[in-house]
Amino acid sequence: VVTGHVVRSADRLSVEVRVTEEPAGTESWRAAWAERPEDLFGIIGEIADRVATTAGGPATPEKVETLVHREPTTDLRAWELYLEGRALLRDPGAGAIREALSRFEGALELDDLFPGAIAAIADAYRWADERELAMGPDDRLSAIREASERALAFDESLPTAHLCLAYADLRAWELEGALTRLSRLVERLPGHADAHRAMGRLQMLRGDSAGAARSLDRALELEPLSDLIANESGVPHAMRGRLDVAIERSRSVVHRNPENAMAYYHLGKYAEQAERHGEAVTYYRAAAELSGRVPFLTAFLGMALVSMGDLQEAEDIAHDLQRKAARGSPVATCLAVLLLRLGRIQEGLKYLESALASRELQLLLL
Repeated sequence: VVTGHVVRSADRLSVEVRVTEEPAGTESWRAAWAERPEDLFGIIGEIADRVATTAGGPATPEKVETLVHREPTTDLRAWELYLEGRALLRDPGAGAIREALSRFEGALELDDLFPGAIAAIADAYRWADERELAMGPDDRLSAIREASERALAFDESLPTAHLCLAYADLRAWELEGALTRLSRLVERLPGHADAHRAMGRLQMLRGDSAGAARSLDRALELEPLSDLIANESGVPHAMRGRLDVAIERSRSVVHRNPENAMAYYHLGKYAEQAERHGEAVTYYRAAAELSGRVPFLTAFLGMALVSMGDLQEAEDIAHDLQRKAARGSPVATCLAVLLLRLGRIQEGLKYLESALASRELQLLLL
């Protein structure tokens, strides 16, 4: 276990690192530095080398050695802005994504050759697209590809850029291209949780629930406190009939964060799978309200209400989603399914055709 602390003043950077063997707590190594702030990246490289050696890792390959000691930017303030942005993306709500994007753009103003910040801009657009947020350029997929490829032109090792390109492939329904990218990334970086998460999502879309369960379980092992991964990792287990595993994972998220809308959504899905429709309505209602009535989550509330016989509220939800669809919101898939559940077959088929034409990612799950 690696622990330590960093204290920075205007002209001095103090760093202390300690490595212990658990569970005994035996100290394996301790070191301290008192250097100029400009020496930060040199210290990072030394720590990486010493921790790897202490942990008994193999000799560092020459290529990895070069990467460890590569300075990501020449401007420390740009580095700070980048780190602030990455921290904001750990819980990517609408406000956090906008703030993160502002930090990354600020970092590039200070160092326009900072590949990590360029890739992070692609990542912010990816999160905005995944959450269906009205921000960024109109053609976000092109922006994601452009920023990722520009970052890789500076540093072809950046995992974030490869993940963003795989996402762009996935959104274009180019599943084999996404699979090739992610397979290479997982092979090269087996300890990268987001790579395993992305692979698991792709495997679900390809109908491989067993493979998805393995990938997402691995992602959860690597990031056990990630609410996002904990929620998603239950889905392939539910698909395979292991509802107890799926429910336990989303309940653990609720215990950590009672306002996590997606945890309630997943619990609603599992309640429906167990034919506990009243319970499903309760969970979906919580998800819809906590998310600010996100269309996707509200549509599932409508479908559960139909199962309970409450057709009036379900019709009201369908009407609201139709108004959003008329304004260009990507709600065709969930609206189609709700209309079909309400027995409005021709309207539902029309929206399914619209979802197919625009290649909505949700449609692949159906």
